[in-house]
Amino acid sequence: MNNNFIFEKIKINIESKFFDFDGVVGLSFTDLKSKYTFDINGCEIFPVASTIKIHILIQILNLVEKNELDLNQNIEITNKLHSAGSGILSHLDNEINLTLLDIINFMIILSDNTATNYLIDLAGFENTNDIIKMMGLKNTKLQRKMEDQEAVQNNIENYSTANECNELFNQLYHNKPTDYISKKTIEILSKPKKGYFNRIIDAKTKIANKPGGMPYVRCDSGIIFLKNNPYILSIFSKLCTLESYEQEYFIVNIANYIHKFMLNIDKSNQYGQGIR
Repeated sequence: MNNNFIFEKIKINIESKFFDFDGVVGLSFTDLKSKYTFDINGCEIFPVASTIKIHILIQILNLVEKNELDLNQNIEITNKLHSAGSGILSHLDNEINLTLLDIINFMIILSDNTATNYLIDLAGFENTNDIIKMMGLKNTKLQRKMEDQEAVQNNIENYSTANECNELFNQLYHNKPTDYISKKTIEILSKPKKGYFNRIIDAKTKIANKPGGMPYVRCDSGIIFLKNNPYILSIFSKLCTLESYEQEYFIVNIANYIHKFMLNIDKSNQYGQGIR
């Protein structure tokens, strides 16, 4: 069964919703079974907030694979390492010893900025951007640490596009840049978190994603592993005049609209008849 008509209808209906949104939105969709893709403002560059942590993770795992880092190595998180913003490590009263894998999990699951900034030091800006370029992502860049407001004011931003985040997940799904990095990245990104996409996915369905949020900005990107029709979705917003909860609701609503169609496709035969 060719589902292109459904996908084209989804795109048309979403475009009308985007037009009414008080801000700028970008979306990219990929059906991994048919390889059908569509985007709306897919090449528009957006600040990607904590979604850039996917790229940091990939570089850290690249160093692990090269035996330059060890996931089991112990690291002391002292007060000097504390960073403002999201997470819990900066709020602990005492110093704590963690493994590198623990710190990675803090970055991905809790979006901890102390953990992230420590990992940026390990990964390196230049080396992280080198692996981003190696994966063919020309409009994606890591340029600052989390909560570096001076950098933000000087337009030194971490950025990407919806299409390039989809391409990143497409490569991970197809075991790139290496088998180890792709599998481990997806494994870590599949751990429970409070993401926008996670709100519309039932507990039995695997999802590998990383949401992000900053003033006027909300984003989420990931793979939803439906049994028969896995798909990739990235939704970014910027310059939004709405309250943060309204921005988040908009992303959740769009993701849910797409997911309902994908669930129907996933649970239907090739002619479109639902399978009980």
